[in-house]
Amino acid sequence: MSLCQEAYRRSASVALVLALVAIALPSLLNAQTAAPNAPAVQSADDFPKVELFIGYQWLNPGGNVPDQNGNAIKAPSLAGGFGTNVAYNFTKALALEANYGLNYSVHGSVNTVTVGPKLTWRGDGVDFFAHTLIGLQRLSPNGLNSVNGIAALLGGGIDLKLWKPVSLRLFEADFQWSHQNFASVVPSDDPSLRRPNYDGARLSTGIVLNF
Repeated sequence: MSLCQEAYRRSASVALVLALVAIALPSLLNAQTAAPNAPAVQSADDFPKVELFIGYQWLNPGGNVPDQNGNAIKAPSLAGGFGTNVAYNFTKALALEANYGLNYSVHGSVNTVTVGPKLTWRGDGVDFFAHTLIGLQRLSPNGLNSVNGIAALLGGGIDLKLWKPVSLRLFEADFQWSHQNFASVVPSDDPSLRRPNYDGARLSTGIVLNF
């Protein structure tokens, strides 16, 4: 992929996230005043000690993988997926988060485990969060042995408070970077495929349980 195409892809991803925020935010804020008889939700000052997310996850790995002959093929998007994380809140704003994600298709699978800090801005009825996590990734292309490498996540999202025990994660958008080693199948004259970096995009949605 050319540099122009890569820049266009990243710009389009950022634009999509900003558009989702712009569309969702006014509706969320209006909903807090439009339903006076709705059950009470968690206020900004009444934050949970532990938050558990469970939901669907989509991943575009953002790079190439070798085939059985050591030739580069673009890693396709993985529409099948599951994500979960648990965050322990030390304060209203600061938490430690552990995150696990699995994505799969007929082309292979990606397992990622990361941990790191999470920052949350809590409003009356809606939370905005950002996190940066680091850990390990297991990449299993179809027809090749699995490889293990380092991984990092940078992103955030919006949680809508349905009522005190349960929130709806409208979306979580993450940049997922990873580094892998295919030295066993790729010759040394192709270093970019032998030890590739991946600039991936990951989207999640689901339910947050508040304890």
